Amino acid sequence: MIIKVEVKTGRSKESVQEIEKGRYVVSLIVRPIEGKANKALQGLIAQYFGVAPSCVVINKGKNSRVKSIEVTF
Repeated sequence: MIIKVEVKTGRSKESVQEIEKGRYVVSLIVRPIEGKANKALQGLIAQYFGVAPSCVVINKGKNSRVKSIEVTF
C-alpha cells in the first residue's frame, strides 16, 4: 500500500492522523537532523499499521516534508 504523508517535526507529542483515504499527517518530536526524523517516522507508521519497521519504506521525499511511503503487510 502506498500512502502520502506530511511530516511535522519538533512537536510536543507524536501522532498519526488520517486526513483522507491514503493521506496522513504525522507529528514527530525529533527534528530532521541526520535522518533521525525519517527513522522515527518509519517506526511510528509501523506501529500505527501494526507491522515491523522494515515493512515501511520511504519511496519519495526523503529530504522533504511530504513523502510517499510504501507499507507492506
